[in-house]
Amino acid sequence: MRWGCRSAALALWCALAASGAGATDPARGARLFATPPATGELACADCHSENPTVNNFGNIWSGRNAVALIQRAVGLNTGGMGVFNRYYGPAELADIAAYLGNTPTVLDFAETALGQRSAPQRVTISASSKTGLTGLSLAVQGDFAILASNCAGELLAFDRCDVDIVFAPSAGGPLAGSLQVAHSGLPTPARVALSGIGRARPPAVVALSTSALAFMPTPVGNASEERQVRLSNRSRQALLLGAPALAGSDFVIAGGTCHAGRMLEAEQACVLALRFAPQSAGARDGALRLPHDGVDGVSQVMLSGAGLAEPAPQLLLQPDVLAWGGVAPGQQAVPQATLVRNLGAAALALPPLAPSQDGFALMPGGCAEQGALAPGAACWLGLRFAPHRAGVHVAELPLGTPGAAGGTPLVAWGLGEGNAATVGGAPVRPVPLWADATRLDFDGSGAQRVAIVNRGAAAATLGAIDWVGSAAADFSLGGSCRVGLVLAPAAECELVLGFGARGPGLRSASLRVAMAASELWLSLQGRALTAPLPPGPAAPPARLAWDDAAGAPGIARTDVGAESAPQQRWLRNPGPAPVTLEGLAFAGPALADYRLLAGSTCRAGAVLASGGRCSVLLAFAPQAPGTRAALLAAQVAGMADALMPLQAQALAPAVPLLRAEPPAVVLSVAAGAVSAPGSQQRVWLRNQGAAPLPIRSIGLQGRGFVLLGAEASACALADMVLMPGQACALAVAWTGSAEAVAGGQLVVQAEDEAFTALRLPLSVVEARAMPGNQGGGGALDPALLTALGLAIAALWRGRRESAPCATPPLR
Repeated sequence: MRWGCRSAALALWCALAASGAGATDPARGARLFATPPATGELACADCHSENPTVNNFGNIWSGRNAVALIQRAVGLNTGGMGVFNRYYGPAELADIAAYLGNTPTVLDFAETALGQRSAPQRVTISASSKTGLTGLSLAVQGDFAILASNCAGELLAFDRCDVDIVFAPSAGGPLAGSLQVAHSGLPTPARVALSGIGRARPPAVVALSTSALAFMPTPVGNASEERQVRLSNRSRQALLLGAPALAGSDFVIAGGTCHAGRMLEAEQACVLALRFAPQSAGARDGALRLPHDGVDGVSQVMLSGAGLAEPAPQLLLQPDVLAWGGVAPGQQAVPQATLVRNLGAAALALPPLAPSQDGFALMPGGCAEQGALAPGAACWLGLRFAPHRAGVHVAELPLGTPGAAGGTPLVAWGLGEGNAATVGGAPVRPVPLWADATRLDFDGSGAQRVAIVNRGAAAATLGAIDWVGSAAADFSLGGSCRVGLVLAPAAECELVLGFGARGPGLRSASLRVAMAASELWLSLQGRALTAPLPPGPAAPPARLAWDDAAGAPGIARTDVGAESAPQQRWLRNPGPAPVTLEGLAFAGPALADYRLLAGSTCRAGAVLASGGRCSVLLAFAPQAPGTRAALLAAQVAGMADALMPLQAQALAPAVPLLRAEPPAVVLSVAAGAVSAPGSQQRVWLRNQGAAPLPIRSIGLQGRGFVLLGAEASACALADMVLMPGQACALAVAWTGSAEAVAGGQLVVQAEDEAFTALRLPLSVVEARAMPGNQGGGGALDPALLTALGLAIAALWRGRRESAPCATPPLR
């Protein structure tokens, strides 16, 4: 197969300049791979893609750390590759083999303080897909060290191993070294160049997200939910962390990223998760100590909580508000569910559940069929929303005992979308109200502010501001928004919301704000503390909000392994004071599928003035098919993260799918003529998939059968490509050999490593006339029909459509 080049393995010999003596150089091999050896010749990348360490196009992985396989292909003039004898010698070939098998070819470490250790970087060593490696050993030169490695002794064919390198400078200024990788596949060790800059550093400046954590009351012998402490490096110098320590046996470290030996670079942060596990009843105190080499040498967080003598339930809803957007009356929206957990030490009673508003219905199963939740147990509670009219629908489901430690309501609301006016043929929902935050979490008695904006085209009057929920009395309301206030277009007023718990546990409520034909809802949740926070005036907290992205284009469906077009979103500061952005972070089950692109103006250290905004450019690169959800959090010290939900659809990548018609070959001969040449049968090979299928070879197993061409549509017996929907034909004939009666196989092998060889059974049977048949032609013998049925059944039982297969050798 030519692949548009002189041969499939042409690129293994493209691009080489003279090689110096000494260690094999994979970095030079990378340059040679991308550069034609002479004018008029092709570069390796022209035939094997620009990234052969990721793409095995043209079976390039056969040459990984295996110079002998490359030399053999040239010596045999495979596909005309002998022409490269006048361009390349053994040293150049070894450099290319080392480049293919060692990734990356160079490592450049970040500037690191003297006496400290950098974050590790990884080198991956890969064996050829045809042959393994023996005598594998590693050595490091310079101010570098191997932190961890699973490379030792040997690697099997198609296997790989990893080595993690760290930089530990002993002097200032630029420093260089190398990782030497020796094994049987190269004549001299491959040299991976290492570099870094050592520097002396002043002590870093450290900041904590809080100086005190108060946990909610927890029954003795149980553990509370996790609370987090964030430690940030607020300087340009690196910060080295020591081992976190706890004073007080009632608190435990449940996990996190702050650990001994970790280096935080400028503006980086780590978190620790803590739990409260009281050993006895009453008030309990403790402290978290975080040693480091920054200013003061240690940071401390005071811890407090209260142990409950009597076991009690503790309800947690995730989420505690279910909300649906516009749904046409008579239509049913996609159901939603919340997870109900009992974190306490006593059973939690679940009363008969029924939503308080028409339009909502409980889904069967889960909590709806349980009367109580045991300690530590969980169940799900699902709701359907099918509005019967236009307007807002609200429902409240009490769970547990209202007002008690184990009770809290689940609030659900949805909008029935009426037939309103249209703009450009598209329906317009009458929802001019907008808020810069719809979910507020209180961790004390501090106030939080929410801006309410009239986004309509005309002035409108606030008609209602109502509380919903059994714990509404725990929250306070102030600010400039009031019933009867007239808001001009684009004008805003402010809600000032506070929290003062009247009972232990999680407390939640919702606030409804109505204007003209629109409504919006705010969800509030607070935690009861062991003691009230000291009173005193506080500056208005910083606020960040993601602008409403309803009018922005959604992320298009993207194939797994591909990347979507960039998407732009805006982050705004509606508060009265400037805000410094601490950073952006992804969270959620599919956080690795999203990334920030260059060109984003929202970055750590960016200052947003009052009313100012910055932008982010997002890309979606899914790693698995299906719906991929995550969150993008904008982080500012002293405030809750501003969260933007992300969701996109990932499509399974297009793959080839080979089918044979018919699925078995049965050649019939006249009775008594088994030893004479027989008839032939045509077989069609068809690619029914969505991607090209490179076929490496078509052959026969078993004696007595031969392959013949089939006119212009004949399949090539080697090196051909079947495009999606394309088919080609073969003819299978029987030579008269007695061995053919035992049967055989037609075998089709492809270049795709995920493709299992297709095997069609071959057989020969005798055709006899049926007794009593008076027609002109003889009928098939029942034995023939039986043999045909057994052959087809055996094929369909044993057929496999996808599994790893061996990659063909360089020929």
